[in-house]
Amino acid sequence: PFSACTKEDAEAVRQAGKEIFIHMPMESLTGKKEWVGEKGIFRSMNDAEIQERTREAFSILPDAVGLNNHMGSAIMEDQRSLSAVLDIIKEKNGIFVDSMTTPKSMGKAVAQEKGVCFLGRDVFLDSTDSVEQVKKNLRQAAQVALEKGEAVAIGHVGPEGGKITAEAIRQLIPELEATGVVFVSVGQLAKP
Repeated sequence: PFSACTKEDAEAVRQAGKEIFIHMPMESLTGKKEWVGEKGIFRSMNDAEIQERTREAFSILPDAVGLNNHMGSAIMEDQRSLSAVLDIIKEKNGIFVDSMTTPKSMGKAVAQEKGVCFLGRDVFLDSTDSVEQVKKNLRQAAQVALEKGEAVAIGHVGPEGGKITAEAIRQLIPELEATGVVFVSVGQLAKP
């Protein structure tokens, strides 16, 4: 939400008739601080600072349907910090998608406690430059969806996905739809 091209990108998303979702930078247990950026959520922040930073993201993208964590393993394991983020998501009547960057995530438990709509990532699609690998990951997401009724798959823009991921999706849509898979947005998947 805090990049130089956020407003321009958001307008392109609106023009395309797609949902806007906040990919919120959060402290990682292992990643470099500069990967999070100066405007991220950090455990060193108090609750009010975390809430203000989260509100700021929603003020930049007021029509966002929700938020997920960019990196964030440290925050996802810290009930206090995560709770402050989810307070604002609840205030905005938003959806929280846990990117599942740590097996010790408290996302589901804290979201349930707060009454926030929660979805957890089932499959990462990319972080590769191989269309074939992304297609393999898409087929895995489709299998999860067929088995449990839904799946959340997360892909990246830029060098970790972007055009490669979009091309893999484009190529696989007919194959996956033929199996009964329906592509939906996060907002369509969310349950009240």
